Amino acid sequence: GECMKNARLLAAQAGIQRFQGSACSRGHGHERYTSSGQCVKCCSINAEKRVNTIRSTLKSNLKH
Repeated sequence: GECMKNARLLAAQAGIQRFQGSACSRGHGHERYTSSGQCVKCCSINAEKRVNTIRSTLKSNLKH
C-alpha cells in the first residue's frame, strides 16, 4: 500500500533500481523493481519461461 509507494518513490529519487516492498501475491520475497514495482523473482521466472518457449520453438523448427 502506501508504505510500498513511499519506498518505491524514495528508491526512484535515489536512483536505485530495486527496493524492499511488500511480498508479491505468489509469496516471493519483498524485492521489487523500482521502475515497474514488479517482484524481482516473478520477473525472473517469467523471463525463464519465455526463453524456454523460444528454445523449444527453435528446436522444433530445426527438426522440420
